Amino acid sequence: MKQILAMTLKELKVFSKDRGAVIVTFLMPFMFILIMSSAASGGGGPDAADPISLIAVDEDGGELATTIIDSLGEIEAFDVQIDVDGVVATREYAESVIEADRDVMVLVIPMGLADMGDETRLELIADPATSVQLVGPVQGAIQGAVESAVFMSSLPKGALEEMVAGMEGGSSIEVARVAPAAMDLGDDEPDNAYQVTVPGYTIFGIFWIVSILASSVLAERRDGTFRRLLVAPMNRATMLAGKLIPHFMVNVVQITLMFATAAILFGLSLGADPTALILLSLAAAASATGLGVLVSAFVRTEAQAGGLTTLLLLTMAAIGGCFIPRFAMPDWMASIGMITPHAWALDGYHDLLVRGSGLSEVLPEIAAVTAFAVAFFAIGVWRFKFE
Repeated sequence: MKQILAMTLKELKVFSKDRGAVIVTFLMPFMFILIMSSAASGGGGPDAADPISLIAVDEDGGELATTIIDSLGEIEAFDVQIDVDGVVATREYAESVIEADRDVMVLVIPMGLADMGDETRLELIADPATSVQLVGPVQGAIQGAVESAVFMSSLPKGALEEMVAGMEGGSSIEVARVAPAAMDLGDDEPDNAYQVTVPGYTIFGIFWIVSILASSVLAERRDGTFRRLLVAPMNRATMLAGKLIPHFMVNVVQITLMFATAAILFGLSLGADPTALILLSLAAAASATGLGVLVSAFVRTEAQAGGLTTLLLLTMAAIGGCFIPRFAMPDWMASIGMITPHAWALDGYHDLLVRGSGLSEVLPEIAAVTAFAVAFFAIGVWRFKFE
């Protein structure tokens, strides 16, 4: 028993001397809980604390359409607007608002609503990158309000009975989700769920190269490999490049395999601009490798490397939108997320794979992710010590 106690005390003393590891060990779960809980509390459906902006475009102008809009206005989860900046909303103008503010949704009530034809439907226009977990409840809430308005309408009794009879015969008003015209992929529109989630998990996955690179550098220092290489006819830049390029290549292969597998198994669409997809992927791989250099320059023990990379990568992925979409986060957290390469890369992938954008539209995201890579490399190389 004494031996067990002595060994226990020895291990605790060794652990306590590595202050960086101690701090990270206890800080990591606290930070992860804090970030994920704060992100999840910011939105996500019609019961969220912040109301969802819903622009109502009334192309019908009839009493039933007015009743539907009034019913939606009574739902606390919606901030219903019939005009934008003092201008009565048209479909085209409302879609332009979505392109500028992707948190907004638009409900279009078509002409001839009261006729209750078999093909009558209301269209809920939303950014195609908005997850079904958010749009689904909104769509359901609107459907319920529409059905309630139909049966509780103040139309003359004969008209109401005619509508009820039509419904019993199979007619109904459908609330259908559609994309803005500028983002509509038509018949080639892919399954939204995979298009939205696969890029996020891919970005989260490639950044774990940071842990592998940091552990590899620590092993080289511990084994004295760097010390022996320093006496060879090789400059430090060449030595460091030889260390980094293989990890960059691993990241590129990882991205390729994840997208290829998702395309084969889940029908993931790779967008219409392969050049833009390749450039964005190369920038993301470089950014992840650069972060590995930066972390390697500061950690000194395996415990620090493991704890710091886990804390850093989980935090960056969380606020960058890899787990919870940024539009479902509080505004302050969504803004903070833009300081991570994850957020920019994810926006770029969604532009290419979901919104049908091309190279010209995603150049800002590619430039931002590349800038992160350059900054990580520059600071990491500046602080890097071979011994």
